Amino acid sequence: MAAVLSAFGVLAFLALAFSLFSAAACANAGGASGGDILFHEVCQDLQINTRLYLALPSDKFIVHSVASAGPQWIERFNMLLGKLVTRVLQQTETLPGWLDKKSHYGLWQRDNFWMLNNALAYGAMRVTLIALWDGAAGDGPGGTGDLVAQARKRGAKVVILDTKALFGLQ
Repeated sequence: MAAVLSAFGVLAFLALAFSLFSAAACANAGGASGGDILFHEVCQDLQINTRLYLALPSDKFIVHSVASAGPQWIERFNMLLGKLVTRVLQQTETLPGWLDKKSHYGLWQRDNFWMLNNALAYGAMRVTLIALWDGAAGDGPGGTGDLVAQARKRGAKVVILDTKALFGLQ
């Protein structure tokens, strides 16, 4: 029951947050099982346009970021894939030659920068990063903490939905 109430809490928060934006508001997110997919689904319920940003083509992305959560998440991902404008960063996990020597840099960090920079193209004052996150720093470069830090560094507003509080986690 707590998870259902929490999902309504997330929905209510997003409704409030997006009610402050114009009807032309658009949201960008990845497609990983959990928060990414839930975000797209809630935005659809609120009639907010979203774009699906994938680090890899959908078949490879599913293997890396969806399949481990089970077949129901693959089905939900495929439903989004069939409805949303989708952008793909690169065809393989290998970084382009001009980036392969960059220290402490990988596909997922590049993916975060790509999504963030696409949003920032509209101006940092017009960007709000909504992160469904437990606040743990353990995910490293390319993780949620890294994206939050980079968004703040570039002047975007950051709103953190604390998963520990929302879902009663310890």
